[in-house]
Amino acid sequence: MGEIGSTDAIELLLKTLKQEEDHRVRGDIITALGNTRNESARDPLIQALHDPDANMREKAAEALGKFGDENAISALITIFDDQSVSVRWMVADALGAIGLTLAIPALIHTALHDEDIAVRRTATEGLKKIDAKTSAFQLVEALKEKEPCIRENAAQALGDIGAKEIVSDLIQALRDDNSDVRSAIVIALGAIGSKEAISA
Repeated sequence: MGEIGSTDAIELLLKTLKQEEDHRVRGDIITALGNTRNESARDPLIQALHDPDANMREKAAEALGKFGDENAISALITIFDDQSVSVRWMVADALGAIGLTLAIPALIHTALHDEDIAVRRTATEGLKKIDAKTSAFQLVEALKEKEPCIRENAAQALGDIGAKEIVSDLIQALRDDNSDVRSAIVIALGAIGSKEAISA
């Protein structure tokens, strides 16, 4: 269907979306609406984020990632707790694609707390695209969290972002009493690869 700009075509797609029962066709319509980047398609796509079918929610998240505005971000954040891993992954990917700082708090929360490593790493990639330095300084604070798994996830995220500004914080965190956390910190330091990290 590609990028469609005419009002008539968009209205036809919206009408068909309401009537169509085949999930594959509905998914194609959602993708086409996202490609239009037309404001009249935004609200129907936001509604599709709450479709009973996880595939439709994933398609809607992907489509909204092409809009690049605050309304899309706000809507995407509301389903960051979706039961489907693929939906959460797509939300993280879409927020990173939009690239606005409004998404940073939600991406940080996901990078630290999501149970799925692919979702966490996609959230981290989003942070790197939006503002690596600001995100890294906020993630450093999580190295002080009570739960070891949160500290471990923070170290992994910092390694993925690769901000050299926080190397000294990672070195200090090597005193952590949890071996999994220390291991994650060592890997992060190796990924960042600054002279300071190597000498640590």
